[in-house]
Amino acid sequence: MQNPGVDFSKFVDEELAENGFRAKQLTKELMHLRLLDISSVINDTRFQYSDLYGWKKENKEYFLLELPGKWQYSYIVLNQNDEICMVCINSLKNGDSVHFHSVYVVEKFRNRNLTKYVLIRTAQTAIENGIEKLSLYCHRKNHSAFSLYYKSGFRSKTNGNDDDILMVADSKTVRDLCYNMIIRSKKG
Repeated sequence: MQNPGVDFSKFVDEELAENGFRAKQLTKELMHLRLLDISSVINDTRFQYSDLYGWKKENKEYFLLELPGKWQYSYIVLNQNDEICMVCINSLKNGDSVHFHSVYVVEKFRNRNLTKYVLIRTAQTAIENGIEKLSLYCHRKNHSAFSLYYKSGFRSKTNGNDDDILMVADSKTVRDLCYNMIIRSKKG
């Protein structure tokens, strides 16, 4: 599973560009500049699945909340028209893991490996900063997300509450598994 000599950041950038996308680090300034677009991506998806998952819309303060490492580990994916296709808000948890708080892909941009690319980018950034673990909560009814995270190396740790499952993974494992899934899918 090791992938020696791979420049993962370059791989993600080139692969996304080949498909008309680009990943951009979500900075505080970018959040303020694109707050309406970012909140729409998340809240539109939350509304779409509110009956199934019991999700509620988030307010402006949620998006602007300061969290350790948030601006270092969060990303958005844009298309050629500068439209936000995906939002991934993360932070450092306990100083030793990157925690994914919000991972949302606009419906018309799903099934294009965007989440895998952002998982690679986030895992690589974590590795470069000495962070070995990734964590997230996945709603137990979100079978497609759970399946992707499981294939990416995440494993159930504990139940966060009745609906959410805490999943944790090794940063290198996630990076390498996502990379290999993309490479295999290209070989067809």
